[in-house]
Amino acid sequence: MANFIAYMSQNVDKLDEFRPIIMAIASKHSSVGVLASHYPIMRTHLVLAIIEVMGDEVPPSVINAWLEAFDYFAKILTSIESNLYASSGVKPGQWLSCLLISRERISKGVMSITFEIDDDNYKNTFKFIHGQYIAFRVNLSNAVNTRQYYITHMDNKRFSIIVAAETVPVAGLISYYLMEQAIVGDKLEVGVPSGTFALHDLNKDMVFVSSGVGAAVINAMAKHAVVNSMEQINLIHIAKNIDELVQFNEMSLLAQQYANFNYHIILNDGNTNKLNVSSDVKVQVGGVIEVKPILEAMENTSNMDFYMCGSDFFLEVVSSYLGGLHVAPSNIYIGELTSIWARKKN
Repeated sequence: MANFIAYMSQNVDKLDEFRPIIMAIASKHSSVGVLASHYPIMRTHLVLAIIEVMGDEVPPSVINAWLEAFDYFAKILTSIESNLYASSGVKPGQWLSCLLISRERISKGVMSITFEIDDDNYKNTFKFIHGQYIAFRVNLSNAVNTRQYYITHMDNKRFSIIVAAETVPVAGLISYYLMEQAIVGDKLEVGVPSGTFALHDLNKDMVFVSSGVGAAVINAMAKHAVVNSMEQINLIHIAKNIDELVQFNEMSLLAQQYANFNYHIILNDGNTNKLNVSSDVKVQVGGVIEVKPILEAMENTSNMDFYMCGSDFFLEVVSSYLGGLHVAPSNIYIGELTSIWARKKN
């Protein structure tokens, strides 16, 4: 929160330009049940943090300036979050019950996990937009933990997420629980689908770029675009090796079925012997640098929309390529679960 206040305070005259970041933060807050009553608590801890960093002799004027900025942005965020709660049809801070239905390993260290809403009041109203995520709340290690995951599929009251193995017990506590410890039939708590990372215009050519497990949400968005748009769709995915390709067979089949869909694979490891590739899929060896010539070969990139999800480094590099092609920032959409501070540079 302190980083957010400091950065926004320096750009207070450009708030319209940074509204996507403000919306992303408000969406993450509402997804885990942040309430207006939580902001005074944050305010108190902000003062304690300032004193801890600057010492007991910090001038009152400095503390007051920080609090003035906090109050200003807290008012903006609480207003947006209130509207998000109202539009979701769920009470602020309310969590819904769901059941674990099935798990499927789709690549090395990656699973697709399906759940079913078990709350009678929301079984028929639980909807999402491709690109959104959902928060889980789980009591683990004597503490309540929350974590957001992108939704890759939803059909009536069932939805699926992609979970990747992570370092335990740091970032991957809930991921490890969902992949290895929870069993079919277990009840869990979830929020409502949240986030503004979504398809914006199906009447424009689109380019989807992903690395690692970021392919999960990008593939879902690209698939929806291919099926529902007549425009040209390009999908570029970078993976370490063929074992870490996410949904390769499914996306390859899509490339065979739709003439308006181009599927590009870039593998860090040059071993492609085990990869069953049709002529409709373009495979090459390399890294993120190979994305540049693919983008440069596209015509009329200034009128395309670009959707990206992956590591901060990956996003920064690809964004620089798009900048070199004079793609307007308003045509670049970046996954919301990546670092806010990587996204603000673009």
